[in-house]
Amino acid sequence: MSQNISKKSRFFSFWWMGLGVILLLIMALYYSNIVFGIENFSNYISLPLYMIIPGALVLLGIGALIRSSKISELSRTSLIFLVISFSCSLAAEQTWNLYEHVLDIDPYPSIADFFYLSAPIAMFISLIFFFKTHT
Repeated sequence: MSQNISKKSRFFSFWWMGLGVILLLIMALYYSNIVFGIENFSNYISLPLYMIIPGALVLLGIGALIRSSKISELSRTSLIFLVISFSCSLAAEQTWNLYEHVLDIDPYPSIADFFYLSAPIAMFISLIFFFKTHT
């Protein structure tokens, strides 16, 4: 009984810490908009974040795949499609930024659109495999 209560309190402490971090990040983004101005917001804030977030998700997904034998709640197939989805998101952002910021080409239509459309499809397939193992 006490072990269940400690797990619950740990869950809620992580939840509140996560909520606090997210709120602090949102406030930091609004503050950075004031400091940098809206015309430089894309170059200093959104461009790096569109690279960092999908890259971190790919690395976390690969780490989960490596440890998938120890994670009994998730099927390996579901994790593979989830990593494919994150990789497509990263490839889409990289390709779009290459067209937009390096080559100075209008990125519509481009190969990035293929990756943008493939990412949610792979995530949906991952969700199907996840639900198949839990039903």
